[in-house]
Amino acid sequence: MNARHILAALALAATALSPALAERIELNEKNPVVVRSDIAYVLYRVPAKHFLQLLREVTPEERAAQEAKRAAAYAKASAKYEKAIAKYRRDKTYWGAMSADDRLLAAKPVEPALVSEETFFYPPPELVNFINVSRPFARFENGYAYLLALEPGRYTIYGPLIAGANGVAMGTCFCMGSIQFDAPAGKIVDLGTIGDGVKFGTGTGVLTPARLGQATPAQLAGQTIVPATLRAAGKMPNYNGIMIDRMPAIPGVLAYRRDTVIDVASGKEVEPLR
Repeated sequence: MNARHILAALALAATALSPALAERIELNEKNPVVVRSDIAYVLYRVPAKHFLQLLREVTPEERAAQEAKRAAAYAKASAKYEKAIAKYRRDKTYWGAMSADDRLLAAKPVEPALVSEETFFYPPPELVNFINVSRPFARFENGYAYLLALEPGRYTIYGPLIAGANGVAMGTCFCMGSIQFDAPAGKIVDLGTIGDGVKFGTGTGVLTPARLGQATPAQLAGQTIVPATLRAAGKMPNYNGIMIDRMPAIPGVLAYRRDTVIDVASGKEVEPLR
């Protein structure tokens, strides 16, 4: 994926609305939190305001739908290319038969760019599954609490970065290793504390997993909150074309063997994400 494709695809992703969320759900400390049965909620704490990007795992249905759209778009582009290449060949033959003087008055035909399965670009479904996080839910202890209302699914922490509507991203991608977690509908899952006393946005990104009974914002009093089950996440494509890094190792969850991501629970290498 070249720079032009990255910008175009991220611009599309930044303006796309999650298919299952037909409305924006704004959570803040001024309004009561009402947990909906069709929405997943994710809580975490940080010592300072920051940017974060999450990536929701593409479902088989979403991937099949995107592949069908790509096939239709490719068929259309391929038919257009066949017409263009046929015209180019006719024009080239005609131009080749011209006299040298006539060629001075006629532009040489330019061969159209090849359209094939290998050269045809269509945004992968992952690019509309990014979630940009920037607004904290409430002040909390010595920092801030973030509470996100999300489409249920499996999420990966993509990195401390933000992408604007123009597709330009700033920050760092955890493309060389990160963590993922499930966010089920109607539940509040607690990731824990991100930063561990160090501003996350500077690239440190230490994550201390949540534990049962951990303090939570007063606005969530009476709500059932469960610690997120964290898993190691493999290497990811650098969709943003920015600086890459990896999340620091987490005891019992995430480790590295040189540049290989290890799932501590199983002791196995983690396959790269698509």
